[in-house]
Amino acid sequence: MHVTNIQRFCLDDGPGIRTTVFSAGCNMRCLWCHNPENLKPVITRREKDTDGCIKELKSSRNISPEEIMETVLKDFKFYERTGGGITVSGGEPVCQIDELERLFEICREAGINTAVETALNYDYSNLERLFPNTDLIIADCKAVTESIHVKCTGVTNRKILENIKRLSDERRRLWIRIPVVPDVNITFDEIKRIGDFLADKNAEVIELLPYHKMGINKYKIWGMKYMLDGAQTPSKSYMRQCCDILKRSCTNVIWQEEKG
Repeated sequence: MHVTNIQRFCLDDGPGIRTTVFSAGCNMRCLWCHNPENLKPVITRREKDTDGCIKELKSSRNISPEEIMETVLKDFKFYERTGGGITVSGGEPVCQIDELERLFEICREAGINTAVETALNYDYSNLERLFPNTDLIIADCKAVTESIHVKCTGVTNRKILENIKRLSDERRRLWIRIPVVPDVNITFDEIKRIGDFLADKNAEVIELLPYHKMGINKYKIWGMKYMLDGAQTPSKSYMRQCCDILKRSCTNVIWQEEKG
């Protein structure tokens, strides 16, 4: 499995204390992506070391599910105490469905809670492969208006919205995350449309994620162009308004300030 990082003691990627595995490769190109090193299975760059020699660096390493578990199992006692476990993020983890399926099978055998962070941009049959060993699906809803979604991600959202509906119909445990980039993917009109769509979708949590600029330097490191130089971080007032609009249609709406 191509992995860029395995981060222990995470608190924002599902319930409890979790180990988050960042998988490499994605089938979308979100303008605001803060993990550009995860967009392809492997990205290479060259730099000089202290002796002036050129060395090649890779964005990811290819390791087996069994090797990943060696790190995950180190914190088993914390998962037990807090209701935590493993979360596989990305990139898009389902781009490596064979490896992901195997990893979650091993986790189930070890009694470890599993979650996947996904954009849902694929056939539902891929999700069905994960159901026997997946406890939680954390899915993005970046926009419901198709033209906005295409502009911001490069792909249509038809499969994504249909997958959210099917997950809801089947009563799968589902969290929804909505990135908020003012006047890029989110306006007050669009957040209302998102709320109308999610109103009957049985999401356990709907979380608003304010846009930030913490990943911009990574683009320069990996030789990529950042596409949202002019975008602004939403103010607290803007986030509250978005939250209030969502709450007219949906329950269990949160954002970072309220989580604190």
